[in-house]
Amino acid sequence: MSKKVTKSQAPDHLSDEMCSFFDHVMVEFHLEEQHQKILQAACELWDRASEARLQVEEFGLTYTDRFGQDKERPEVKIQRDSSLAFARLLRELNLESDNESDPRIPRIG
Repeated sequence: MSKKVTKSQAPDHLSDEMCSFFDHVMVEFHLEEQHQKILQAACELWDRASEARLQVEEFGLTYTDRFGQDKERPEVKIQRDSSLAFARLLRELNLESDNESDPRIPRIG
């Protein structure tokens, strides 16, 4: 008996981590097209936050400008903003809802 191989539904440009997350959500929840777009945007934001985090780890939180003043690196803001937007989009999808009367996204099964 052969195991059915299913192709990932995730967009190709997402990281492996977010492709797995995207596919997991698509299997667990019945998402309408507009919710799939929100999920995709959330995954893209997580990837962006992760990229910024790697830059912060490599270069630190601050840099010294031409006047000798310490300034926050732009990647810190990118990471913060992307992480917050990711959380907001996940909240909009309401994936953790145990409330069966919530009409936004019905759980499969």
